[in-house]
Amino acid sequence: SSGEKGLILTFLLLARSVENNGIVLLDEPELHLNPAVCKDLLAYLVNQYVKPKNLQVIICSHSPEILAGAFDSDECSVYHLISPTNLSRVRLQDEVNLDETLRRLGATESENLLYRGIVFVEGPHDVAILDAGFGSLLRRYKLKFAQGRQEIEKAIRMLQQHEKDGISSTPTFFIFDKDEVPTSLKSSNSVRILQWDRRCLENYFIDLEAITTVLMDSEIVREPLKNNGEVSTLLRSLAFAQLPELAAKRVYEKYGFGGLGLRRDDLAEKSVEKISSVLFDRLMSVKAQLAKIDEASWIGNFENDVKVEQERLRAIWETTWMQDCDGKRLIDDLSKQVTFRSKVKQFKIRLIKEMALSQSPNWKVIEAQLRTLLSA
Repeated sequence: SSGEKGLILTFLLLARSVENNGIVLLDEPELHLNPAVCKDLLAYLVNQYVKPKNLQVIICSHSPEILAGAFDSDECSVYHLISPTNLSRVRLQDEVNLDETLRRLGATESENLLYRGIVFVEGPHDVAILDAGFGSLLRRYKLKFAQGRQEIEKAIRMLQQHEKDGISSTPTFFIFDKDEVPTSLKSSNSVRILQWDRRCLENYFIDLEAITTVLMDSEIVREPLKNNGEVSTLLRSLAFAQLPELAAKRVYEKYGFGGLGLRRDDLAEKSVEKISSVLFDRLMSVKAQLAKIDEASWIGNFENDVKVEQERLRAIWETTWMQDCDGKRLIDDLSKQVTFRSKVKQFKIRLIKEMALSQSPNWKVIEAQLRTLLSA
């Protein structure tokens, strides 16, 4: 291949024309090479040429495999070319600290250096959706799916603590759903946060013009809808069908029943005696709560409270259902109602492309929030 030919020529030049104690400049030696070859390239170069001829080799590379080899080699130092006037050495201890935090979210140390920043998203389809709808805006950033709101917020706190300790890194971005829990976390210089102003990313898909166009296409759905009004009515009915469950959840949360499940903090750095005491106290607390419950009256009171809460939510949702309903569930329920011809993920990608093509209002809202995040 052309890559292998170029590699052979490079090694020939190193062997025949470079003096001992010389300096070699290599620009992107990974071009046209299989990643498996790149994995062995640096070690071969060091062992066959650098050490025998006592060479200094300066390599500019975008290869994760070459970069990983440099991190693992005692013969190599890694520098991050942040801008035309800013070259920063990556200190090993900094990278260990940062890598431990980012690795838990599925990132690697090479991604932290090869892109303008890593963008972690919460939804399992969000990477594909944002790539399809905002590819030009995000092309210099690495999008990664990070599961679990608690883990994401924990990572944000750790990275911001590293920042306070003077450990610098490529900017890291976090985008997560609002759900029912607005975050208290704030952006910093190297850790930037975007929480959607609607329940989740899918709520922006309730974009009547764009979604009507897609739902009227027989190549997308098996039972195409006829017009904008029919689409609006269907979406609204699917959204309001979520109210009984939401009302029951809200009412039950007010009782404040403690959970009996084992928690991580119950065990961490505790003696058996301390663990026993913590668990026993929890059991007694729940027992005291349950002792006050009368089956006949509790069920009736609960059902009545749920009906009241449901009516309260219905009044609010008359104007806010597009923002407040569970958008992910809405799309899933829609797929069963009209029967998509492809998987739900592909439907979402098709929809965001339609929104981008028409420059729909909701697409512009997402774009504006992304631009603010990346330019902060």
